[in-house]
Amino acid sequence: MFLNSRSPYPPLEYARTPVGNWIAVLCLLPLQDDLLVPGLLATYSDGRHTITSVAPTPNFYLEPDESLHPSLGTEFDVQWIGFITVLRTEEYSFDGGQAEIFIRGQKILSQPVKLESGQHPIRITYHRSPGVAFLQLRWASRHFVSEPVPSSVFSHYPTEAEKAQAMVETGRTLVEEFGCTNCHFSESLFLEGRSGPDLTHIGSRISANWLHAWLANPRHFHEGAVMPGMLDWEGRLHVTAYLAGLRAPLEIEAPVPVTTHDISRGKELYETLGCLACHDLPSLSLSGMGSKRTLFSLKTYLKDPTEYDSSGRMPSLFLTDDEAHQLAAFLVQSRNTEFEQTIPEGSAGDPARGKALVQTSGCIACHALYDSQPLLDELRSPPVVELSLGQGCLLPEPPSHLPRYDFTDSERKAITEFLQSRKVAPDVSRAPIHTLRRRVHQLRCTACHHLDGLGPKVSLPERVPPLTDVGTKLRTDWLRKVLLEGVRVRGELRTRMPHYPSEQVDAFVENFAKTSGLSPVEDITMQTLGEQEQEAGVDLIGNNGAKGGLGCTACHDVGEFRATAGEKGPQMLSMTERLRFDWFHRWMVQPARIVSGTSMPTFFTQMPQTRIDSAIAHLWAALSLGYEMPKPDGVADGRVVFSSEVIPMPSHETILIRTMMPDASPAAIAVGMPGRGITAGISYCFDATYCRLLYAWQGGFLDLTPTHGKFMGHPVLLGTVFYRSRSLPFRLTQEDSVPSVRFLGYRLVEGFPEFHYRINDMGVHERIVPTDSGNGFVRQFLIESIHEPVWFIEDSDPGIDVTSTYGSPVNGAIRILNDTQARFEVTVTRRENTSQ
Repeated sequence: MFLNSRSPYPPLEYARTPVGNWIAVLCLLPLQDDLLVPGLLATYSDGRHTITSVAPTPNFYLEPDESLHPSLGTEFDVQWIGFITVLRTEEYSFDGGQAEIFIRGQKILSQPVKLESGQHPIRITYHRSPGVAFLQLRWASRHFVSEPVPSSVFSHYPTEAEKAQAMVETGRTLVEEFGCTNCHFSESLFLEGRSGPDLTHIGSRISANWLHAWLANPRHFHEGAVMPGMLDWEGRLHVTAYLAGLRAPLEIEAPVPVTTHDISRGKELYETLGCLACHDLPSLSLSGMGSKRTLFSLKTYLKDPTEYDSSGRMPSLFLTDDEAHQLAAFLVQSRNTEFEQTIPEGSAGDPARGKALVQTSGCIACHALYDSQPLLDELRSPPVVELSLGQGCLLPEPPSHLPRYDFTDSERKAITEFLQSRKVAPDVSRAPIHTLRRRVHQLRCTACHHLDGLGPKVSLPERVPPLTDVGTKLRTDWLRKVLLEGVRVRGELRTRMPHYPSEQVDAFVENFAKTSGLSPVEDITMQTLGEQEQEAGVDLIGNNGAKGGLGCTACHDVGEFRATAGEKGPQMLSMTERLRFDWFHRWMVQPARIVSGTSMPTFFTQMPQTRIDSAIAHLWAALSLGYEMPKPDGVADGRVVFSSEVIPMPSHETILIRTMMPDASPAAIAVGMPGRGITAGISYCFDATYCRLLYAWQGGFLDLTPTHGKFMGHPVLLGTVFYRSRSLPFRLTQEDSVPSVRFLGYRLVEGFPEFHYRINDMGVHERIVPTDSGNGFVRQFLIESIHEPVWFIEDSDPGIDVTSTYGSPVNGAIRILNDTQARFEVTVTRRENTSQ
């Protein structure tokens, strides 16, 4: 039976014995590549309970009170079995710390082992003792330095035990997503029920007709709805009457006109911000949104969904007011007439009875509701341990007094299997790796990011960073800044990294490192290097060949010195804040091995390893200086000062700061220019997402106090805003045709940033400098590849004078000559005694 099985794996007890080595048998079996699936088959046993599941890699890091699964104790035995694929025939060295590694039945010791190209059976065993435990399986050969063995080389034959455990894990997911433990108390600290949206003031957000239809059958409106059908016709009337009356005080819904441009722009945002990655799925479709919400309520919701729903399933995307309006304008065009049917006259419900039903029917178990005071849940349901399997809500036709979830047969089976498993093996331990994988699934991270074979189902406008092995690359402190503090590195990307409530991501920030087999608290202390070594590192970053310069400044920004070649490499001076040294070392040696097709060159070839290690250590030492690092050779002439002061002052040099600015996208760039004589300086905000000047002010620059240690804090503008624009100033072909834009970066020209962006196929360079009088600014443009009529539209507020080298605007528009390229200036000056 063993030889005929498609899953030729022995039980854990047999695999640990030296007798009848199963690997020897497995080696004789013909491989069936079409049956192999990714990952290793992992079998865990703590002496009372055994779990068989799939692990992308065997790596883990556990604190003394943690395990690899919630139902396992902290002391256990584990084995991983499957196949490892090698592409090149040569000798490989393996290091698994305290784990034992067997390949083709041979125990791997400290000596290299020669492997032919192809697939080889592998078995890894580990005994977990009390205390901190960790495993990171690494390998090396003469063609690559030591690295964690990637998940892409592991595979295995699926087994029935694996499928059974997958069914149990699916049941766990369903129990959490449907909020079962919100009604049925669970003693497990590791089982979390999903909360529903806050019902406070819901009458201001949701249509009463929609509410009544939704309560009858949520899945009829939304295939992926986790809300059950509730109440009979009369009960729904009463609850609708109560909820529809819960309105925000002093609510003002000002009518805002919707233009075809708003709808078109909203569709573009929907397709580029990342919305489509999740909502393209039928289970998350936004069809019929216009029947549910008004334009005003949807715009308000989109600005910060987490204010109304703490589950994190709908995150914040840092939308500006214009973006929220345009996205809402697009979404409300979709209607579902079945959810707009008016409640018949004479059928009005009783709000008082509705309030009582909300408290006694289980609504408050999932939803918070403040109505002069917090409403309390009065429904009493049996705890999880007392549930009769297959009864109650799990019945195909539950009694009328129970919620109707319309579970499929497979969902009912999965939930039942999970509840049954808990009777045998309840949760007893924290399990960080298990938690990470569950939360990644719940928050749908793989809708945009690739992770161990999972990834986006739709085409995104840009390639977003993968999450596979992210714990080996990024420091935990940096991940915390990204996930909890709203820090963004590539704010110019159209696909926008969302922000989730801290309670949804705080608990698993450290788990990325633990999943990679690393401590979350990285000790990056290196051998102390003096000024001479730091200077050597600065020389390597520069482009002076006589000093060994590698020319890093051609592709990477160095602080506020822009890359000379116009490439968009990551900022250099934050690298040691972001990256782990081991990953940085491997990247510098063989970048193409980490990212196939990267434009990063390989610098260190035909060089002794000691020299390579020394050079990389010097680079790291120089980069560790951060913004205190001296200027390397070869950076662009001129300088924009980076200031970390709370109130930076552009007294002699221009200051440029990328931060969250009021009324701007996350890609905002604040620029403060020195004053002229006794005249206060001009400052402005340029938005890289929309490639346009948003506003300008005079009198001071910024107070950064509100941004320190706070998520989404905006700096305070010091001075008076005198100029605001309402849209991209350029129109192509027709004056009312709004083109698409793409930000390409900026460089310094005589101390002032020159922004480079593309409008359709037309390249634009824009540089902003103060006027000689100091009472305004000059926008200097170079337009390349003009092949169609171009207009410059000035739609700012009154109170300013606008002139150009093409003359004054006519009806607010300046016609640009239709030539191959054009250079022109637009001068904006502030009228005396006028403030806007």
